[in-house]
Amino acid sequence: RSMGTPIMEQNMLLAGITYSFMGALFFSGIFGMTISRYISDMIYTSREEKIFPSFVTTIGISITIAGVAGFIFFVWWATLPLLFEVLCYILLISLTVTFLVMVYVSGIKNYRRITMSFIIGCTIGFFVEEMLTLFFKVNVVYSILAGLDVAFIITALLMIVNVYNFFKVHDDSYFGIFKYIK
Repeated sequence: RSMGTPIMEQNMLLAGITYSFMGALFFSGIFGMTISRYISDMIYTSREEKIFPSFVTTIGISITIAGVAGFIFFVWWATLPLLFEVLCYILLISLTVTFLVMVYVSGIKNYRRITMSFIIGCTIGFFVEEMLTLFFKVNVVYSILAGLDVAFIITALLMIVNVYNFFKVHDDSYFGIFKYIK
């Protein structure tokens, strides 16, 4: 409001962020509970080499499902400016990955890494938003969405590195998670 953004653009931003978060929670939640139990069981039974392959599989499937649904909703169905739709689509995908990776990082039980990943990602995202708004004079709605996209992409990448570094030893049982789900 303080930047003079019209109420319709404010509502559009709020709706885009809300739907992106809601969709990401839904798509990551498809596997969330099962993955949490799977990680616990694999750690308890000393089969940690099966955790990273399940990570790759669940991320791949979730990105595919969220990607198709997000494309249908944000790009094909919604009648909003294309840049807005694309930025919301990226936010949906990056949030879905972030929420799933959080389950794996919590299996590491190093909550400081989760916190630091968010602090670093959000700080960089904030600076991106401010740079776009103040120096490049980009519309504040697009700047905020771009900043959120950058924040959650960096957060997810930092947590993925943590998961990979912790579960370095892994086999190639990428679809073993399906036996567990069954």
